[in-house]
Amino acid sequence: VDDRKLGLVFNVPYADISIRRDKLGLEGELDLIVDIASEEAVLNGAFVYDRSLQIIDLAFELSGVKPTTLAKLDPSLAELSTIDIPLAASVATSLDLSGEFGRSRFELSGGSGTIAIPSQKVPELPVQGLFLKGSYSKANEKLTLDNAAINFGTETEKGPQLSIAGSVSGLDGDMQILAGVKAVDVPLDDLSLYWPEDKAGDAREWITENIRTGMANEAVVKVVLDIPEGNFDKANLVSLKGTMKYTDLDVHYLRPL
Repeated sequence: VDDRKLGLVFNVPYADISIRRDKLGLEGELDLIVDIASEEAVLNGAFVYDRSLQIIDLAFELSGVKPTTLAKLDPSLAELSTIDIPLAASVATSLDLSGEFGRSRFELSGGSGTIAIPSQKVPELPVQGLFLKGSYSKANEKLTLDNAAINFGTETEKGPQLSIAGSVSGLDGDMQILAGVKAVDVPLDDLSLYWPEDKAGDAREWITENIRTGMANEAVVKVVLDIPEGNFDKANLVSLKGTMKYTDLDVHYLRPL
């Protein structure tokens, strides 16, 4: 497969493609093994074309992909080189003959591995797995994240769990972001590992310096943001609420006293 836009050539050592015509229109399936930077990924897909509605329903699944492999394809993907997690993804959508997409659903899952974000000064952390599920509606100009979760830790030792759910509406104009973030079982002395330095820097500095023992059993933050004309420089914080359940905290209000 010659991708002239990206300037890449993908070898396909195995391909099974079938297309059938019936009274309603066309349907078909494809099964491919694709060589990506010397690693094999599996692509499965199916489609149904309804002649009377002039709608194409599509569903695809991709597995056997690692971000570290994708990073080798193009310099613009270099930041993926620090995410060493096997991924699988699926997409289901519909398309009319003018090229307009209907409601689309997507899922992403990942196995055990490691993740680091050098640009945010997040060091390499072990990951047990991750999951993401959501949908996109062009008609409603809305992106919905049903749930995205990552479980840190090794195969033998459980670590913190982080999850987020929410939505972005008004994608073609004045946007609004609704989000809920939950963290479970975060040791306070390890908090700096999971909290990027440039996110709420003043709060991060005080908390990581003055609360160094104890466990955040569950912390929940809910936020509403208005983004006029989609310009994040004009973002307006509508509301911010949070709760935390904790045990054995040792707080220094007037360090070093």
